Amino acid sequence: MSSDTRSQQEIEAEITETRAELGETAAALAAKADPKARLKQAGAEAADRATTMAADAGERVAAGAGKAREQVLATADKAKQQFTHGSATEVIRRPVPIAAIAAAALCAVVAVTALVRRTRR
Repeated sequence: MSSDTRSQQEIEAEITETRAELGETAAALAAKADPKARLKQAGAEAADRATTMAADAGERVAAGAGKAREQVLATADKAKQQFTHGSATEVIRRPVPIAAIAAAALCAVVAVTALVRRTRR
């Protein structure tokens, strides 16, 4: 029989290991059975995800605002050149894209601000 060939120390080591595993299993079961702790952990995880999403959205808005700013500056430079060279008709028929870009950037800033305020509550 194999139990006769094992030494006393080997048996005690196996018992110690089994006790440790049993303790870990009991602790895991206790953690799963504690709804207050699980709810707190889930809330913390949700808050972390929301913070990450808000930061990502802020970065995207900042990038979009930078791009919009560059487009507005380029369009303004083009308009300035056209007005100084007498070709105002092309500038007059293109005000909608500039207004749309400005409105979209404003909406994005408002949305990110609302999202950040909501996550801080």
